[in-house]
Amino acid sequence: MSESDLSSFSNYELLTALQLLVQKDHEGNAKVIRFLREVEERQLHLEKGCESLELFCQVVLGLTENQARTRVRAMRLTYSVPLAEEKIRAGELSLSVASLAQRKFIQAERDGEPLSAKKRCEIVDKLEHCSLSEAARVLAETLGGPAPPKEKKTAYAGGATRIEFTASATLMENIERLQELLSHKNFDGRLDLLFEHISELALEELEKKKTAKDDHAAGAKTETPWAKTENITRYIPVKTQRFVWLRDGGRCQFRDAETGRTCGSRRWVQIDHIIPFSQGGRHDATNLRLLCGAHNRFVYHRGKLCATKPREETAAAPA
Repeated sequence: MSESDLSSFSNYELLTALQLLVQKDHEGNAKVIRFLREVEERQLHLEKGCESLELFCQVVLGLTENQARTRVRAMRLTYSVPLAEEKIRAGELSLSVASLAQRKFIQAERDGEPLSAKKRCEIVDKLEHCSLSEAARVLAETLGGPAPPKEKKTAYAGGATRIEFTASATLMENIERLQELLSHKNFDGRLDLLFEHISELALEELEKKKTAKDDHAAGAKTETPWAKTENITRYIPVKTQRFVWLRDGGRCQFRDAETGRTCGSRRWVQIDHIIPFSQGGRHDATNLRLLCGAHNRFVYHRGKLCATKPREETAAAPA
């Protein structure tokens, strides 16, 4: 079967072929590192008129400056941590994370605090399957760093003010969670827009508490959040919305029918009718779930293509 016509591949064949390509890419990265190590040991880069191995990668191999730097640093990590090469080959350690680790290890040496080979191996083990931001945090916690700067405010023309401060791990977790929840309003996750929005919400809530009277009598009846409601409009009662958000943990509930894996994304999450509203689907919580924007569109378009197939067969119901 020719790879030139991917449309002839079944879903299984396409995914299997893609996984094999990714694995070959990991293996290729490990081979490049091994070849670069041999080039450096033979000093072939000098023979080719390049004063450094990074320059050799750019001039002779045609890599960009960043690609060259990343691969050379990753290669040099394998001198002190030989197992790093196998982790790269297995896809457990990315080149960018390996490069970052090597940079931090060199910095520790320059600061007069060299790490033992055992310590380096322990740190590299912790970096398995880490993203670049996660790896930066692991390395900061392990190796330490300079004391965080004090809060700073700098006024600019036009009434703008630059604010600098160090966020705790808890605050960063909350900020990232808010960026996800408000991603439909703040697509780029800009911090200035985020803080502007949550400050408005906080002020509104505080002023409401300050001026509001007791509007709810003790023991007043409350609606059962999953009670059935008339589908006069597309409006879903607030209590039902809150119940669905809490039940689904604010995460997309789309599930891969084959593996059972749930998406779990918190970005651009929306409430979706399992049986579509247009087909008589009700607003009660048993017919509602959270889907991220991508999966909401995916389910909608797949439903249009498979109009004869009930929608609940095309995507799993919420857990």
